[in-house]
Amino acid sequence: MQPVRAEAPAAEQRSTGQEPDYAGEYRYVLGDLKRIGVLAAAMFAILVALALIIG
Repeated sequence: MQPVRAEAPAAEQRSTGQEPDYAGEYRYVLGDLKRIGVLAAAMFAILVALALIIG
């Protein structure tokens, strides 16, 4: 008995030839980047404050 091989599904391709609307698809990215920047700045400020208090 030989093993049965499963065929890989064919990749879907867009046949419209139009560019995707990246602004619409990645609208949330700018907000997320701003949030990450604010959190990074806050963490850095906490580290500096702790360094001044402890050291």
